[in-house]
This record gives sequence, structure tokens and C-alpha cells, in this order.
Amino acid sequence: TDDVERVRVFIAQGLILAFQAVLLLVASMTVLFFTNWRLTLTIIPILPVAMLLFMLFGRLSQPLFHEVQARLSRLNTVLQENIAGIRVVKAFVRQPYEQGRFHDANDLLYDQWLRVARLFSLLFPLIFLVGQIGQVVILYFAGDYILSGVMDLGEYQKFSLYLVFVFFPLGQLGIIISMMAQAGASAERSSSASSRSS
Repeated sequence: TDDVERVRVFIAQGLILAFQAVLLLVASMTVLFFTNWRLTLTIIPILPVAMLLFMLFGRLSQPLFHEVQARLSRLNTVLQENIAGIRVVKAFVRQPYEQGRFHDANDLLYDQWLRVARLFSLLFPLIFLVGQIGQVVILYFAGDYILSGVMDLGEYQKFSLYLVFVFFPLGQLGIIISMMAQAGASAERSSSASSRSS
């Protein structure tokens, strides 16, 4: 059930977010290009670096999310078996043993979520680092253009305001990659379960 829900959330929300992020990125880059094409060319190399980071973390996180779903399934199985067979558990005085099974499955799930959290605690700072490097590059070239009289301060202010709309979708893509990795792992589990049942 959880696998199906993760796929549903990605299709209902993740795809819309991805479309919005791509649309905002393309529109922002177009406006920036018409505002000052020289400065726009300086930030274009940063975008493929950010996309490579997203792809790398997507590949690394999908197996982790697959294991999260597997461990959640084991936890739910223990819970379901105990609720369905509560009379048998009580008849044979197996409560401490079953509680131990539940706690062990819960600890394994917790440990796996910690691994996922560690990976994403690297992803988002890296995304912001790429964004800050972009800001530094823009500031360097804009300062040079202003001093040489190629652009004025007002044009730089306008450019820097539109620049926010380039880096905002990059942050959104981090969330989308997380949703995509979870949905991919869940879809893989669902398809393998249906092939086993058939």
C-alpha cells in the first residue's frame, strides 16, 4: 500500500513540480538572456553541474529508498501477524518475544532512514554551494562590466533579481529527485511483487 502511495504522490505532485521547475528555469534564463546575454553565458556552465549532482544523488538514493520500503514492509508484516494472531500470541505467552521482533524491525527501519538522511544532508548543501559559486561568478563579471561601462548598476540589480528565479527551481529539483527516487524504488518493488504473484 505504501509503495503504491509513493508512486501516486510522485505522479500527482512530483511531475507537476518538475514541470513547474523546468518552465520557471527556461523562462528565467530567457529573461536573463534578454537582460544581459554576457552575464547569462557565465552561469550556463553551472546548470549542467547541478543536473549531474541531481542525477548522481538520484542513483545513490534509489537503492537506499528500496531498502527503506523493504524494511517498512517487514515491520508491517510483524505488526499484521501479531494483530491477526493476538490470541495465539497470548495463549503461548509470546508477548515479550513478539515485542522484541517489532523493536528489532523498527530499529532496522530507523537505521535505514538515517542513511537516507545522511545522503540528503550532503545533497542540499552541495546544491546551495553550486548556487553560491554561481553568485560569485556573476558578481565578479558584473563588477568588471560595471567598471568598464558595459552595463550600469540598475541593469545588474534587475539581473540579480531575475537570477533568484534560476536558483529557486534548482532547489525544487532536489525535492523532486527525492520523490522520484522513492517512487522509482516503490515501482520496482511493486512490479517485482506482481511478477512473483503471476
